[in-house]
Amino acid sequence: MNLSALFIRSAQPQHVIGTIILLHGYGGCKEYMLGAAKIFADNGFNSVIYDSRAHGKSGGDVCTFGYLEENDLSHIIDSVDGQYPEHGPISVVGVSMGAGVAVQAMANERRICCGVALAPFSTLEKMAECDLAFCSVQQRYRIVAAAEKMMGCSVARVNPLESATYIRVPVLVIHGDRDTTIPMSQSRSIFESLPNHASEWFVAEGAGHNDILYEGRPWSSSVYGRMIAFLEKWSR
Repeated sequence: MNLSALFIRSAQPQHVIGTIILLHGYGGCKEYMLGAAKIFADNGFNSVIYDSRAHGKSGGDVCTFGYLEENDLSHIIDSVDGQYPEHGPISVVGVSMGAGVAVQAMANERRICCGVALAPFSTLEKMAECDLAFCSVQQRYRIVAAAEKMMGCSVARVNPLESATYIRVPVLVIHGDRDTTIPMSQSRSIFESLPNHASEWFVAEGAGHNDILYEGRPWSSSVYGRMIAFLEKWSR
């Protein structure tokens, strides 16, 4: 399956810290991550941005929130290894759905040295409960059954919270305190399940869900500053 991707080189080619793979949220595309990629480039990182399956210009008929996307991320790393052997340490930064994918991938992909998860969901079941809160029990059952048929797996199989317990590298978990899409408690439960004591928790004051990576907002400098410091420290 084809994944549409771009490799963005560091603005400091003589001092490349590493390569960050950026994962966008549900309904987004790689272009949503261009602003973040530029900031990381200015601070010495290469970046890879790509359209998740069934998004943008990538192939695939259905989004599975990590069940298949975890392997897609490994294929992206394979491509980086083959085409850019000077890439340095590989880290991941994901937002929303992309954060959930990143957490699931870090449990198994040993080439990732560290990661940042911005507003991840804890389980697909929990996210469905939030999205379907106003549906009847029967409606929820029918919607979930239809989703499982399309995805080819049980909703219970998509479980970043469980994956977090298997991650051995440091992870920075960030959540906006005005996020009304995914409750902060879901991110917090992931952070508390991480076994690596170097992992960090950060609340982005004033940030919502979709705007947590926006440039020029009151919280932008603190969010990007925290990410860059963390990635510089653990990209080795």
